[in-house]
Amino acid sequence: MFRDIPPAEVEQFRSFMYVYSRGATLLTEGEQDDRGLFLLRKGKVNIFKNTGSGRDLISTIEAINFFGEMAIIVGGARSATVVAESDEVVVYAFRKPDLTALMKNPKWSLMLVTRLCSDLKNANEQLTELRGRSRKLQEVHDRQTREMIEIFSLISEVQNAVAQEAVVTSREWYYLKSLAQFTRKVVRAHFPEITERVEPLDPQTWQRIRAEGLLSADLEKCMEKYASKST
Repeated sequence: MFRDIPPAEVEQFRSFMYVYSRGATLLTEGEQDDRGLFLLRKGKVNIFKNTGSGRDLISTIEAINFFGEMAIIVGGARSATVVAESDEVVVYAFRKPDLTALMKNPKWSLMLVTRLCSDLKNANEQLTELRGRSRKLQEVHDRQTREMIEIFSLISEVQNAVAQEAVVTSREWYYLKSLAQFTRKVVRAHFPEITERVEPLDPQTWQRIRAEGLLSADLEKCMEKYASKST
């Protein structure tokens, strides 16, 4: 069984040694355990992460290499599931107090440091990606907010213009003013962050809205009268 491992090493690390067959689960995502760090001494294992659609294979590790090293850094629950891929998998499970024995092997020490540096690099790249996504989400939010302000500013100005310029009875005028007040209350209640930013549209915005053909001919005339009096 251990013909690929020097006898002296087998004797030294026998108390750390575990043997698994293909398909056996070595670690389970979310599980709390005290087995610390694993050295894959023989064989191959697959690393899986749980997702909304099931369990995804994220990497495969072949001997000799470490896995489970994140427990040294952050502790807590296991961040992935590890399953034996080869017919025979031999691992050394080092509990945290026993790391001194591990560090006596120069090759393994270098391997562990390299693995931890790689984890740190990957974590930094993921953080950078998340920051990029965050900036994009903020840009989308800012754009949507500007569009909402423009829409409600347009509605407010049209309502004000109609209330001021339309030839209506006093009762109809009352309804128009009430409708404008209702619109402002809805905006204030549901979009408080933009309430104070609803303001008269600038000439360039009005020009673009007219070019889009959003206003009927009657509303165009009404807005022209309103704008001439306002200026």
